[in-house]
Amino acid sequence: RGLSVIQATALGMGLTALLVLAIIAPSMLDGWRSELPSNTPNWFVLNLQTNQRDDFSKALARLGADQLNMLPLAVGKLVAIDGHPIDGLHFNDPRAKDWSDRQLRLSWAGTLPPANRVIAGHWFTPRPAQAEVSVDTMWRDMFALKLGDTLSFDVGEGRLDARVTSFRQVDWSSFRVNFFLLLDPAHASALPHTWLASFHLPRGHATQVATLSRAYPNLSLVDVDDLLDRIHQIVDRVSGAVRWVLAFSLLAGALVLAAALSASAAERRHEAALLRTLGARRGQLRIAAACEFALLGLIAGLTATAGAAGAGWWLGRQVFHIEHYVPPLGPLALSALIAAGVVMLLGLAGTRKVTHTSPMRLLREG
Repeated sequence: RGLSVIQATALGMGLTALLVLAIIAPSMLDGWRSELPSNTPNWFVLNLQTNQRDDFSKALARLGADQLNMLPLAVGKLVAIDGHPIDGLHFNDPRAKDWSDRQLRLSWAGTLPPANRVIAGHWFTPRPAQAEVSVDTMWRDMFALKLGDTLSFDVGEGRLDARVTSFRQVDWSSFRVNFFLLLDPAHASALPHTWLASFHLPRGHATQVATLSRAYPNLSLVDVDDLLDRIHQIVDRVSGAVRWVLAFSLLAGALVLAAALSASAAERRHEAALLRTLGARRGQLRIAAACEFALLGLIAGLTATAGAAGAGWWLGRQVFHIEHYVPPLGPLALSALIAAGVVMLLGLAGTRKVTHTSPMRLLREG
């Protein structure tokens, strides 16, 4: 019997990963979307020129768009920290090398943008003597930066040396225009730049947005709702495929349990014969077998359910920071009951001969 418990537990552990993919992943995406405010920006605009800002803002207002957020966008490269060339510096974080090799998106703002919070240092003074930069916490950790460090950027044909005066915590899930690096506008506003914008527009305005695209052919408009819908479709398709894998996994588990029943057939025949000789009825033996196999199935199902629920909670709360995410316990519990039922039926089928054969014959065979 101990072997059967181990096999049921192993089957449950195998089902855990499948439940995470088939049930937890889609529910996590739905939970994340449900936590977004109804007016969360769902469109991004790239390559907006300075002379287009006012007209574009008015066009959006006519469409009924809200939550418009615009920030300048300059492209530069980090070339030095505290005067030391970036190529000669070593960082413990492996991401630092990749970021130091790529082109960076820089911006500036006179006031602290929404979804940003200064956690160390101070926001920009009105007219600082030296250029200042506010750094996101990921960048701070990646490059081991401290307040007062100087970052040097090549932007266009010039160089800008900016002193780190604050570190920011950024809420990237806000879908607003956000940057890792924000410069003070007094020193950065003359840099060559375009504008990046985000706004919210209720669904069902595809025709109006298409008209907007034709009026401003240089712009790139990104529909976030469409991207999220496509991601959801991909997750649903993967989940559908995983359900088939789950079915084959259950079949494989059934074969393993059937093999275990076959291996213990002689022992079960002997036990059944003794019980029948002592007066146990056939129905009592069937009930006992049903309870045994239902319990084994429940062990497998509860192992999978507990593992999937725990993994889902940890992924939702700790990895994806979905504050109020709760794994869908109903479908998971149903999975546990189905596993218990399947194992019980298989067990009864495998021991049918034992309960339907006379005690004398069982003792002769045993």
